[in-house]
This record gives sequence, C-alpha cells and structure tokens, in this order.
Amino acid sequence: MDKLIEDSDVIKNLPENMKITALNVNFELLTDYYNNKYIDDDNLLKLAEYMNYLICGELEKVLITIKQRNINYDMLNSDLIREISELNKFIKIACGGYHSVALRRDGTIVTWGNNNQRKDIPLDNGYVSIACGEDHSIALRKDGTIVTWGDNFLTQRDNPPTDSGYIKIACGKDHSLALHKNGNIAIWGRCTQPQKDNTPKGDGYVDIACGYYYSAAIHKNGTVIIWDDDIYEMDNMGFSFAEGSYHLAILNDSNIKTLSDDYIKDSPDTGNFVSVASGSYHSIALKSDGTVVTWGDDSQLQREDHPVTNEFVAISCGNFHSVGLNKNGNIVMWGSDICDQRYGCPTTDGYIAIACGDYHSIALHKNGSVATWGNNTYFQLYDSPI
Repeated sequence: MDKLIEDSDVIKNLPENMKITALNVNFELLTDYYNNKYIDDDNLLKLAEYMNYLICGELEKVLITIKQRNINYDMLNSDLIREISELNKFIKIACGGYHSVALRRDGTIVTWGNNNQRKDIPLDNGYVSIACGEDHSIALRKDGTIVTWGDNFLTQRDNPPTDSGYIKIACGKDHSLALHKNGNIAIWGRCTQPQKDNTPKGDGYVDIACGYYYSAAIHKNGTVIIWDDDIYEMDNMGFSFAEGSYHLAILNDSNIKTLSDDYIKDSPDTGNFVSVASGSYHSIALKSDGTVVTWGDDSQLQREDHPVTNEFVAISCGNFHSVGLNKNGNIVMWGSDICDQRYGCPTTDGYIAIACGDYHSIALHKNGSVATWGNNTYFQLYDSPI
C-alpha cells in the first residue's frame, strides 16, 4: 500500500519535508485505518494526495476538499483527519539571527527564513528538542543523538557529538552545548581553546544554557559555573542568565548581576526576579509579580515604550527590541522599530510561547499554529508556515 502513496503525483511534487512527513509519519495512521477497512485503496490514495493540507494543519481545507472531490466521506472516519491534523501542530519554537525553527507534535522539524541558515535541514522525524544559534541550528532526537544544520562558515557545526544519550541542548552565537544523561557536557562549534578547556569536566551536571559567547552549567550539588575564556562560580539559588553581544546578565537568588561596565546603566540589583533576557546592548528581567524591568543602552531606543503593567509571564529580546507575553496570551512589544522589528505583531490572544531573532520575532499559539513578524530584509519571514 505504501507504493500507492508514493506513486501519487501530488505526493511526488510535495516539498521534501512534506513528503517525508506524509510517507513516514501519517502513513502509520493511514495503514491502521486501511487495515481496519475504514477506507479502501481508492480513497486512501485520494486522501494521501491532500496530505499537504494536513501538513499545514489546515483541517477545514481538507474537509472541504473531500466533499468537493466527491471522496466517500462516510468511509473516511473524521477522527482520522483530526488525528493527523493534531500531529502537525507545533509544540516548540526557536529563533536564530535571521531564521526560525519549529518542532511539530509528530517529531518533524520546520524551518524558515534566510536560506544560508537552512542548509541540510533534517527531513526525518523523531525529534524532541530544538535550539538556534545566530546562523546554525541543532536538534535532539528521542534516542539522544544530535543533528546540526545551517551555516558552517565559522565552523559552528564542526565536531558535534556522535554518540547517543543526550537529554538537553543549547546554542550560543556560534557554539553549542549538549548535556548527556550521565551528567557530562559536550561543547562544539566555534570555540576558543580556553572555552573548551574551561568546559566543566566529569559528570553530575543537571542543566546547561548558552549566551552569545558564554556558557553555563548547573551541578547537582547546586554549584553554577559560567565560562568563556574566564570562569565564574556561584551557588545555585534559582539561576538563569542571558547574554547580549557585549554584556552578561545573571539572575541568581532572585537578584541581578550584570557583567560589563559599559552596559549596566540602571541595572537592578534586587527585586524577586524570575527570568532574564538580553539584546545586543540592553537587558530585561521579569519579576515574580509580572512586571518587567529594563536596563542598559538606549541609544537605539531599545527601552522605548517599556510596559508598566504586571501581567507578564514570559519575555524575550532581539538585538534592539523586546517582546513580552502576558497572562491572557497577548503579545506586547517595545524598543526599536527602526528596522520594522515590530511590524505585523499579532494582536489576538491565545499565545503560549515567544522567541526573538535579531530583527524578527515568532510566537506559538495554543492551537498549535505559529506567527512570525518583523523585519524581512534578510528573508527572515521567507517560507513561514502560516
């Protein structure tokens, strides 16, 4: 029966990422319904031909098409269509400098934006996590192996780990980290020798994170290590950090510390903070009461229109703009709009996650769809799945 689907002209003409999904993932559902006599050979082939609608998550188009083409709807249990459509909803998002990546419920990956950052996109399924650097991306499979794609001009993708068993991944600007289930840390990409030498050795690490150039790891004993060419060590009391091009903002024990004499203007010291994000020269932090604080450079209007409400649950930063997600699922933007960073920002509610590239942003809706907006000079919005 798989030959029936492969011979379909429509399936043959689908883009490779759609074809893989249609043949490898949704085929399992089709097989189940076929074997249970819900659909016959003819209707199976017709349904496969409209798989491109399902892959785009456009359920209503599928239902309309089935009726228009006189496909035997009574034999096509509607649960089949809804089940396939559910698999194609997005569950995770990530942003690079000029590209974006989203992970579907079926374990396939969709990426859009600048073509140089989309080279060698993985076309198979089984992925559980994604991360983006400035010009490259990485993904973690459910078997714990790692795949990289995108630009490699600066050796961003050189020497990734080839073994399995990894449980978490993170991307810096041009380097990447992976945490193994035994607590070891792997580092690769464009790294200085001191960066490699300073990477924590041994097991027992439970979390990792990357900034532009810095990396961080948390040990099960509660110690936090932050390293680049230098090493910083502190106790873990609710730790997170964010790094812009020229500064590092560290959240520890609900307090903020900014490393860089040039970009600590108005930096808050205390205030029950729960998360932090950084742009190129500015930072923002989210307090436990839902308010947001900004500090750092404002020469490019990075802190313009800073919101004063107390309803935020998530924050993210681009180079010169910021995005906040409030408790109702609405998106609020502030900062520079010189490069149209804020153009096209969604005005509806229901969003559950946000991410920023250098000059564009993306958001994940609770219905599994993705919105993308902002500057398109370097084709950041090209091929967006909307």
